[in-house]
Amino acid sequence: MKDSTKALLGILGVSTLLLVAVLLGASLKSVPSSEGESFGGTVYNRIIEFSEGITVDSTTVIDGSGNIDAPITSTTGTFSSTLTVTGLLTGNGDALFGGTTPEVTIGDAGTEDAQVTFDGAAQDFYIGLEDVTDDLVLGVGSTLGTTVALAIDQNQLVTVSAGITMIGTTPTLTVGDAGAEDTSVVFDGIAQDFYMGLEDATDNLVFGLGSVLGTSLALSIDQNLLVTVANDFTVSATTTLSGGLDINSADGSLTGDAITQNVNLGKFSDTADIAAGADRTAITLTNSKITTTSFLLFSMCSTPDSGATLTVSATPTAGAATVQVSNEGAGNQTANWSVCYLVSD
Repeated sequence: MKDSTKALLGILGVSTLLLVAVLLGASLKSVPSSEGESFGGTVYNRIIEFSEGITVDSTTVIDGSGNIDAPITSTTGTFSSTLTVTGLLTGNGDALFGGTTPEVTIGDAGTEDAQVTFDGAAQDFYIGLEDVTDDLVLGVGSTLGTTVALAIDQNQLVTVSAGITMIGTTPTLTVGDAGAEDTSVVFDGIAQDFYMGLEDATDNLVFGLGSVLGTSLALSIDQNLLVTVANDFTVSATTTLSGGLDINSADGSLTGDAITQNVNLGKFSDTADIAAGADRTAITLTNSKITTTSFLLFSMCSTPDSGATLTVSATPTAGAATVQVSNEGAGNQTANWSVCYLVSD
């Protein structure tokens, strides 16, 4: 090497040599420094190794693939501005994001899918934003939107594609947040829907047909654990009751000499006086539960006047019964009286 060249290198120094090498696109294998070196420019297709850490005070743009073979932390690499990667950035270590409000953004507000894929040995999983539905989706595999396990839409509606298993010592599923609103679970069938839920208006747990809470009610339970069945029920085996049985029934008053009650258990009242030893005019009970072969059980369910003895009998016909109330006592019946009945097939 000429003496003039050696002199020039001695004047420029190590730092200037580094800058020239960068500008010329030279291969920078190692730049050791105990106090730190700084340089600027553009490097193409070169490997740069720093033994004292990396501090970037402006925007760094990587247009190809960047390989990081060690963890980047505040002591081995600091990016105090923006790091933009337009190609593939591969990290063989861990990444630590510190600061007051660290944030990682995936996507640039474009009309495309954005995702993170977990590349496992036997099974892959993904989480990402599906552009077609604008939903956050989690699924099996690496193709976003296929084999979806869970999806969350813009209204925070969570859709689960398979079953849910809750484990633990005391697993609990809570529906509602103690607000003044209905809460329900709907069973969406192919031919028929059913629901169960808490109806806010009545504070009852209700079960019914369809998907609208409180309509087509089948059964309800109030705060006193009183169970009310809205329609008929069938017992297919022997039932033992440790308490009382309150069956939803009808209770009404006669209109003239007739009343309509389409129930199995009913009660009706009347104000007509019945003299001693006399019969009241026959009563027509219209009831669709009654057939010509029905078993009818009628009884007086009111206290008679002093000296009066009231009896009741009934004759069934198709859809009705003729009811006769008589006073077989020595005293007149002037107070209101009531008849209770049971219809059985």
